[in-house]
Amino acid sequence: MQPFSFFMVWIFFPPLHSFFNFCVFLLFLVHPTFLFP
Repeated sequence: MQPFSFFMVWIFFPPLHSFFNFCVFLLFLVHPTFLFP
């Protein structure tokens, strides 16, 4: 999926707030409909 690929790139190339991105990534794995209804 495109959103999943986007998050994968986001994780492999983490910006300054990488921890926040990681939490968002976990939320996406647990509740994908939460970010992408």
